[in-house]
Amino acid sequence: MSGRRWQRPGGPSRGQHFLGGAALAAAVVESAGLSASDLVFEFGAGYGRLTEQLAQRAGQVVAVEIDPALAGRLAGRYRERSNVTVVRGDALAVALPRRPFKVVSNPPFHITSPLLHRLLDDPAVPLVRADLVLGWGAALALTGVFGPAHKARPWLPRFEFLLLRRLPPELFDPAPAQAAGLVSIRRRPHP
Repeated sequence: MSGRRWQRPGGPSRGQHFLGGAALAAAVVESAGLSASDLVFEFGAGYGRLTEQLAQRAGQVVAVEIDPALAGRLAGRYRERSNVTVVRGDALAVALPRRPFKVVSNPPFHITSPLLHRLLDDPAVPLVRADLVLGWGAALALTGVFGPAHKARPWLPRFEFLLLRRLPPELFDPAPAQAAGLVSIRRRPHP
């Protein structure tokens, strides 16, 4: 990405830290272990770095972006790709599928908690797996690497939480104040 930093009109970026390069996006998507039969949701699609990688590996991609300019840009870019649907909408309000799906996403850090509750609270939501780029503190609190996984406690009977890697701030634009982490949330076979 060029040195241009995106800001939501009338305010700061509200926790959105875009992946700084295609190699990082490819590594995030590669670690998700996708197949051509997967339906994948991406919340906070931004400039489409993950979207591009997802489109190459998943059967169907739903890229959700709340910013009208970014959503319009993505829609134009992917209008010829039959396996990508761009939805201009709020990650916390867009309809979730009724069939099994995965999430691979670098969501704005400020929606981490409500997004997790949306995806994980209701046992009827058919989420199979979510690979999320989250703020480092949230990643540690969910995975229990340095203590109890207190943030994940209500979901542990149904999901396991794995910290896949630490992502230094310089891999993002704009850079967050601290590192991020790639967290994989996987549904347990028998809760």
